[in-house]
Amino acid sequence: MTPPKYNGKYGILLKYSNDNKIIANNTAKHNGNSGITLRNSNNNEIRNNIANSNHFNGIYLNNSNDNRITDNDASNTVNWDGISLDSSSNNEIRNNIANSNHFNGIVLGSSSDKNIIANNTVKNSGNSGIILMYSNDNKIANNTVKNNRYNGILLINSNSNRITNNDASNTVEDGISLSSSCNNEVRNNVANSNNYNGIVLWISSNENIVANNTAKHNGGNGIIVNSNNNNKIYLNNFMDNGNNNAYSIGSTNIWNSPSKITYTYKGSTYTNYLGNYWNDYTGTDGNDDGIGDASYVIPNGNKDNYPLMQQWENYFAPLEQEIFDTGEGTYPSIMGTHKGTSTPNKTIIVHKLYTCPSIGTGGHIEYVRFYGNDLDATKT
Repeated sequence: MTPPKYNGKYGILLKYSNDNKIIANNTAKHNGNSGITLRNSNNNEIRNNIANSNHFNGIYLNNSNDNRITDNDASNTVNWDGISLDSSSNNEIRNNIANSNHFNGIVLGSSSDKNIIANNTVKNSGNSGIILMYSNDNKIANNTVKNNRYNGILLINSNSNRITNNDASNTVEDGISLSSSCNNEVRNNVANSNNYNGIVLWISSNENIVANNTAKHNGGNGIIVNSNNNNKIYLNNFMDNGNNNAYSIGSTNIWNSPSKITYTYKGSTYTNYLGNYWNDYTGTDGNDDGIGDASYVIPNGNKDNYPLMQQWENYFAPLEQEIFDTGEGTYPSIMGTHKGTSTPNKTIIVHKLYTCPSIGTGGHIEYVRFYGNDLDATKT
């Protein structure tokens, strides 16, 4: 393998179809440009490097696809971002540290599509923690994004992305913010203790799903919707926010589940539409089904017609002694793809899925896929 090129401007540079390389265990610090750069280079692995204190980016990809960026430290840039992708798709960015960068921690820009940003730590950015610009169909999952100056996670003109299981807290402005971004899924995130708002849908951010999140102790609002429509906002906890738990400006959105959901409340099972939990809701629940009798009125417009009496997690407590019969499949502790079939004896609504190592073998699950009956869903 030809070693990567070193020079006075870049730390490590791969360009012109420099493919299938491994860049591992290097130190690329104090360079005049970026620490590690890929241009028009595909299917490379960048892992276990220190790319700190560079003048521009710690790690930068331009027109480079199908690369894996894992377990690197890309912090303390002088002028730009920790990890930045430009017109680069199908890359994986996992288990990296991108702290205290001048602008942003991790950036997807200029049609960087179908990337995975997972299990990274992004703190103390001079601008935003994770930002997507004109980038679609990406997955942002299980990241810790805290103490950033403006936004924890920001989408601009970016559609059909999944933002799940992130902690976007303690920012100077907003935790999770969408601007002119549609058909995104914002689910199972924590957006707490931000100076301004927990979750924000700005102008022309339509048809998004905002569900199963917690936004509390924010200085402004738990959630604010501004000049957008047809967003589905349900099964969230909005609690103890400084101004209002929610605020609506020129928007018409749906503040309950799009279909009826079977749930358990105080030991009994019900099926109904479900809204959100608001800790300042003052209504009553005469039939004790966990849904308030009166609507929760959102300041400046809209209503939650099915407000929850408790936090949403309490409606889906795990049932004891639930048994799954694995009818067929192989599960050896060796590398490879192994398929199994699980056949539950009742309909189950899944809100969270956990995977764990195989104890004593060092094995792990890369992803789980469910398919059948027109369903095809993958959990990474």
